[in-house]
Amino acid sequence: MAYLPSLKVCVRHGRNKMIRGRRSGVGKPKTRSLATAIQRDEKKACQKREQASGPRIPECHEPLEDNVSELAPMPEGYSFVPNGDVYITLRCRLKAWESNQFVYKVYDALGNVPIGIRVPSEIYEEILVKSKETERPIASAANARENKPRGRERQLLRDQFPMMPGHILNAIVEHAFLEGSGRVGCNDYMPDRLRAQLAVEAHIRHNHTPYEVMLERGVIRELARRMVREAVQGIRKAWEGTG
Repeated sequence: MAYLPSLKVCVRHGRNKMIRGRRSGVGKPKTRSLATAIQRDEKKACQKREQASGPRIPECHEPLEDNVSELAPMPEGYSFVPNGDVYITLRCRLKAWESNQFVYKVYDALGNVPIGIRVPSEIYEEILVKSKETERPIASAANARENKPRGRERQLLRDQFPMMPGHILNAIVEHAFLEGSGRVGCNDYMPDRLRAQLAVEAHIRHNHTPYEVMLERGVIRELARRMVREAVQGIRKAWEGTG
């Protein structure tokens, strides 16, 4: 008569087999990998739809303005006004609105950066002409300021630094006291003697010491200034006649 294992032994054997199977990965559910695959496919499909539909241009809420891509065809009778000159861009936009005509704000091919506007060509040409007419008096005034005699500044340096060579005095006057340059010689809130001293020290630092070389080699600006300070003051005092 064949030996039949008891029910308890069979149950235990089946449980052990199930545990071994789980440990070895057999019979593990694949729901997670399936869900990941579905998400990946959906993402690819979404990317394809976005590529097919072109760049996503921001919405515009102005009544007479719309946002377009630079890839969009140019409307008939319109011209492209590139960014860069705020005066021209603003005048073109306002003139188009006044004449009840559309303005198109143009974005780059990716739809991220505005690069200009499209306005009616006759408006663009009119604003360009007016802009050139405005530039002439502005340029004339600027040239007059730059070319005006600087006898006062020249005399100030000559009185304070009588031993300074003439060609250096001229260089400092033309550089440090150039109106509109923002340099120390143009600071009207500073006493004249202090302006002259700082202008001369700046010239010495940049032209008669290794200061520029230090900056090129990566030395911190303040440290480089401290390292050449003694040499700067020595030359300044020599030009003052006190060194």
